[in-house]
Amino acid sequence: MKKQILFILIVLSVITSCKSTGSDRIKKDIIGINEQLYQLEKSQITTEENLKKLSVNAEMDKKNKSKIGENKKQEIYAKGYRLFLEENYPKAIQSLKKIVVKYQDDRIIDNSLFWMAESYFKLNKLKQALNYYKLIYRHLPFSEKADYALFKIGHIYFKQKDYSKSDIAFLRILKEYPDSEFRKSSLNYRKKIKKNRRRK
Repeated sequence: MKKQILFILIVLSVITSCKSTGSDRIKKDIIGINEQLYQLEKSQITTEENLKKLSVNAEMDKKNKSKIGENKKQEIYAKGYRLFLEENYPKAIQSLKKIVVKYQDDRIIDNSLFWMAESYFKLNKLKQALNYYKLIYRHLPFSEKADYALFKIGHIYFKQKDYSKSDIAFLRILKEYPDSEFRKSSLNYRKKIKKNRRRK
C-alpha cells in the first residue's frame, strides 16, 4: 500500500513538473519509475527469503546444541548411577556433582541429588547425606523422591538419637504425603521414638 501511494505521488510530481514537455518524456519517466519499484520489490523479497533461511539455520543450530547437551548430561548421569550400583560411591558422587553444578534447572537434578545423598549415606557420611536429602525435600517437594528423602532424614536423625527431629520428619510424611509407601514405616518409627523417650 505504501509503495502504491509513493508511486502515485511520484507520478503526479513528474506529470506536474513535466506539463510543458511532451507526453513521450512523461511515459519514459513513468516506465523508469516502474522499473525502479520492481527492482526494489525484488530486492525486498530476496532479503526476506535470506532472513527466513538465517532464522531456520539458527533454530537448527540451537536444536543441535541442545541435543548434544542433552546427550552429554544423560551420559554423565548414567555413569554416576552405574558407579553407585558398582558401590564406587566416591566416584559416583564426583560424577553426579557435575550435573548438580552444570544443569541446575533440569529435571534430572532430583535423581542426581538423591543418588549423591545415597552415596554419602552408604559411606556413613551422615551429615553430607542429610544435607542432600534436605535439598531434595525443601527445594524439590514435588519430586518423586521427596517423600523418600524425608523418610531418610527421619531415619538419620533416629540413628543419631535426635528423636525430636526424627519424629517431626516422620510426622511430615504422614501429613504431607498421605499416599507414600513410607507411611507404614514412618508410623513404626514413631512408635519406636515414643518407647525410647519413655526410657529416658
